[in-house]
Amino acid sequence: MTSTFDLTHLDRFAGTSTSIRRPREFAHFSYDDTHTLKPLSAESLSYYYPPVFGAPGVEEHRPDLSAGFKNFRQRDDSVDEHLDGLLDTLQAYEEALLVKMEGGEDEVEVANVRVKADVVTWRGMMTKVCRESIGWRCLGGNARCPPRPNE
Repeated sequence: MTSTFDLTHLDRFAGTSTSIRRPREFAHFSYDDTHTLKPLSAESLSYYYPPVFGAPGVEEHRPDLSAGFKNFRQRDDSVDEHLDGLLDTLQAYEEALLVKMEGGEDEVEVANVRVKADVVTWRGMMTKVCRESIGWRCLGGNARCPPRPNE
């Protein structure tokens, strides 16, 4: 069964709308080895350095893809915690901002330290939203491929 979107009554969308602006990073978070959330921390930040194959003057290094397999710990995937880390970090960010502002002479209200945003998400989710908007189809899991020319 295919679902359709009714385009005949577009007046229902009249009024306020969100303005699309360049994304702004306001906070970051990490998970440690025991998968404990560390809001506003880059403790577990790591970098990926792509391998250089066949570059002149560079010793070729083939990565061992089984390295770390013995230390692998399967997490419980039955717990849906996708937004928990993001929302807890947002709360910690606003609380830290409130503490910073309370040092001033004026009374500070919680409404003044709230993040003013229409959309709060992380980079990976935004990538999926953008890909869906241009019609990339899902191959299962997180794999995607571009649409066929006749689609």
